Amino acid sequence: MIRAPWIALLLTLSLLALPFGGYRPWAWSLAGLVIALLLLGWAWLAAARRVPIVWRGMLWPAVIGYFVVVIWVLLQAITTPVQGWAHPLWTIAGTALGRPLAASVTIAPQDGLASLIRLLTFGGIFWLALQFGRDRDRAFQLLRWIGISSGAYALYGLINYIAGNRLLLWYERWAYLDDVTGTFVNRNSYATFAGLGLLTVFALTIHLFRRNWRYADPSLSRIGRFFEALRGAPALFGTLLIVIAMAWLQSHSRMGFAATAIGLLTLILVGRAIVTLRARLIALIISLLAALPLVGSSGDGLLDRLEGTDGIDRLPLFELTRRMIDSAPWTGQGYGGFASLLPLYRDMTLPGRQTFTLAHNSYLELAAELGLPAAAMLAAVIVWLALLCLVGAYRRNRDSVFPSLAFAASVLVGVHALTDFSIQIPAVGCLYAALLGVGNAQAWTGGASAGSSAAADMVSRLRFLLPLKSSTAK
Repeated sequence: MIRAPWIALLLTLSLLALPFGGYRPWAWSLAGLVIALLLLGWAWLAAARRVPIVWRGMLWPAVIGYFVVVIWVLLQAITTPVQGWAHPLWTIAGTALGRPLAASVTIAPQDGLASLIRLLTFGGIFWLALQFGRDRDRAFQLLRWIGISSGAYALYGLINYIAGNRLLLWYERWAYLDDVTGTFVNRNSYATFAGLGLLTVFALTIHLFRRNWRYADPSLSRIGRFFEALRGAPALFGTLLIVIAMAWLQSHSRMGFAATAIGLLTLILVGRAIVTLRARLIALIISLLAALPLVGSSGDGLLDRLEGTDGIDRLPLFELTRRMIDSAPWTGQGYGGFASLLPLYRDMTLPGRQTFTLAHNSYLELAAELGLPAAAMLAAVIVWLALLCLVGAYRRNRDSVFPSLAFAASVLVGVHALTDFSIQIPAVGCLYAALLGVGNAQAWTGGASAGSSAAADMVSRLRFLLPLKSSTAK
C-alpha cells in the first residue's frame, strides 16, 4: 500500500534536479502538485489506519513554528486592514492613479504565493520522509537513491565538461562555461547539491563497509579483510563518492567547497558509524589523503579562485538588503519579493548592470521579506529539527547514520546560506528536506509513534472526512 507513494516520492526527488535544478516554474509547480497528491494519499491511508502516524511530542515546536510562518506569508499577500502594515508603494500608486488601491504588506503578492508553493513543498517532503522513513529499509533506500542520482548528475556534468561544456542539457550554455554544474545553471547551487550527495554517499559507504567488515572472514589478514569488506555495495558507492567529489571540485565554488568540507568534518565527528576517537581521526586523515589527488586532478580552477577575488562583491548587496530590513523590520516587505524590492533601494554602491533576483544570503533575504520575527521563527524551526537529529545521533546505537547525516547536511546548507541562495533552489531544498525528515524519523527509538495519543487523536479527526466501510455499516 505504501510502495507506490514512496516510489513516487523517490522519483520526484531524483528527477527534480534534471530541469536546471528544478528552478523553472513548471518544474517546481509540478513537484508541488505531486507532493500535494502524495500528502493527500498519505492522509487517506492514515485516516483509514492503514499506515501508522510517525510522531513525537518534540516535533510540536517545529510544526507550530512552520505553520505560523505559512499563515504570515498568506497575511502578507492579502489586503491588510492594519494601518501602517501596507507597503507605502501602494499609496504612491493609488495617488498617481487617482483612486485607492487594495494594499498589502508585499508589493508582489503573486511572487509571495509562488514562493509559498515552494515552502509548502519543502514542508511536505519533510513530512513524507518523516512518515515513510521510520522504516529503516525505506530510509536506506532513500540514501541509495540519493547517492545514485547524485552520481548520475555528477557523471553527466563531468562528461559534458570534458566534451567542451558548450551545452546545458539541450540548450546553448550561457553562464559558467569553465565549471561543472551538472544540470544546474549556477555552480554554487550545484556545489551544494553535490555536497549533499557527497555526504550521503560517504555516510552510506562507511555504514555498508562496517556491516561487511563484521561478516568478513576473521581469519584473513587485516588487508585481506579490508578488501573482502569493500566488495559489492561499498565498492559501488565508493566509486560514486569519487565521481561526485570530482564534479564537486570542478564546480570551482569556494563557499561550496568550504561548506561541504565543514559538513564532512561534522559528519565524521558526530557520526556513530565511526565509533572511536581513534577511528574518527583515522577517517579524517584518510579523507584528507584521498582529497589530495582529487584536488590535484580536479581542483586547479578552485585553487585559482581561492587565491583570487573574482566574482561579484556581495557586500554592497548585503548592505542594500540590510536597508530593506530597516525599512520594515517587524512585518517585512513580502515573502519572495526581493527581486521586486531591490530596484527601489539600488544605488551606485552596487555598480554594473547585473540583475539580482536573490540576495546571496538567505538569512538577510528572509529577514527583509518576512520581517525579523518570522524569519527568526523559520530559522529556529530548522535549527530545532537539526538539534533533534544531533541528540538522536548520540542516543541511537543502531542506524545513527540517518540523524548524523541530517545534522551534517544542516551544517552544510546553513553555512552556504551565509553567502548564497542554494537552499532556495528547489532541487537542493527538497533534497535537504528529505534528509532532515528521515533523520528525524530515525532520531529516536521505540515504536512508530512516541507520544501516540496525539497521533491517535489526529487519526480520529481525519476519519470523519472519509466514508469508511465501518462507519457506513453502522
